Amino acid sequence: MPVLGAGVYHTAHDDPWTERLSLCLSVSDHSDLINNHGCYIVTDEQTTKQDLWPGEGISRVGLFGGTFDPVHRGHLRVVMDVKKGFGLDTVVVIPSAVPPHKTVAHVSSAADRLAMTRLCFENRDGFTVSDVELAREGPSYTIDTVRWYMETKKPMDTMMLIMGADAFFEIHTWRSYREILETVDLVVMKRPGLPGDMGEKTARYLTAVMDGGYRSSGRSLCFQHEKFRSVHLFEVKQMEESSTEIRRRIKNNLDVSRFLLPEVDDYIRTKGLYR
Repeated sequence: MPVLGAGVYHTAHDDPWTERLSLCLSVSDHSDLINNHGCYIVTDEQTTKQDLWPGEGISRVGLFGGTFDPVHRGHLRVVMDVKKGFGLDTVVVIPSAVPPHKTVAHVSSAADRLAMTRLCFENRDGFTVSDVELAREGPSYTIDTVRWYMETKKPMDTMMLIMGADAFFEIHTWRSYREILETVDLVVMKRPGLPGDMGEKTARYLTAVMDGGYRSSGRSLCFQHEKFRSVHLFEVKQMEESSTEIRRRIKNNLDVSRFLLPEVDDYIRTKGLYR
């Protein structure tokens, strides 16, 4: 295995996780980057690939939360792209019980949103739906979910928190957001056509809400920090669908079949939701 000075391990490999970490590692000076922050430093020529890359019995897990009111094809499509792009073994889809940023009266029941999310994801390989937030009382704070999964995961499992760009650029308003960035890598889904340079905007934002310690890879796909976990930018296809538009169309008796999986569409019709 090649060792580059004290250096950084690079390898040609078909694994998408390997490819994305290689991009994450392509910064000009690696001396201040350490293990477990998205960058893997080789300090011993006896170090093997197995020491650096997840192997048998070790899982790469993505956490994907949201209101899902209703869940639609766009949710499924983008998270499938992230799963493939990062080589995730499992994506845990987590409907929020009481979203802290939304008025409860305007959100469908947790039971209905959980049922629709299960219809969308649970029969798909590598996906599971969790009711962990529904089992807790009070608002659904992301930090509580992250803590729960970090406490219950296997010691060597890799955890990543998946979110949209809009949510990411409001993360400074979240409870204990610095702890989130200390605990799990973030995958920020970038939609095509967002105004401005996403890499520059992310760099400015991280400097403003954290500090100036984040550094980007040459292609600005990954931002690393000595103390905090990495932030990865990942471009996904533009969503034609939005839950708000789907609810509006249903209320006005307009067709939504192209936005929803048939099972979810049938559930909404049967339950008379969004009328």
